[in-house]
Amino acid sequence: EMFAYVYSSEAGAWGDPVSARHPNDSVDFAPSALVGNTLYFALMGTAVLEYNLGTREMAVIRLPPSPCDWQRIVLATTCDGRLGFATADKSAIYLWSRETHPGGDAAWALTRAVELDKLLPVGALTTFSDVVGFVDVIGVIFVRTGDGLFSIDLKSNRVTRVSKDIGFSGIFPYMSFYTPGTSFI
Repeated sequence: EMFAYVYSSEAGAWGDPVSARHPNDSVDFAPSALVGNTLYFALMGTAVLEYNLGTREMAVIRLPPSPCDWQRIVLATTCDGRLGFATADKSAIYLWSRETHPGGDAAWALTRAVELDKLLPVGALTTFSDVVGFVDVIGVIFVRTGDGLFSIDLKSNRVTRVSKDIGFSGIFPYMSFYTPGTSFI
């Protein structure tokens, strides 16, 4: 079993535990995703843990059959407000989104495949590629290869070498917006 406890600052206390059956995977050290009122956490390449903050229900969502061997997935909120993830094999990045069908059923859909050998410098893919960060809202993905860490702008296909270090295991992009008020009291 997996358990979640939520701390309420207003009540100054921890809530009752919520549980779900454990799929025998461990939580990956990758960014979580907040979609609406639900938090999602990657479970080592086979599933996603879903926790609804409003209903306090927890569930495990299985990943779709893999076109490559799922090594690692990186979750993100898609441009249209759905859950998405990115993964890579040696030569491509695969972008997926969770689509809800009429009647409430949801399923994964492959939305895009990006061929890395056409974007990255020659020799960058000699050993491996791994997605380590993904910001779908602005269309940027971070890929680690045997030649370093690269950011790829998925809209323009612009590639930037971020670092020659290959030790990055996760990039945690953070975006926040603040609109200042017009008056102060």
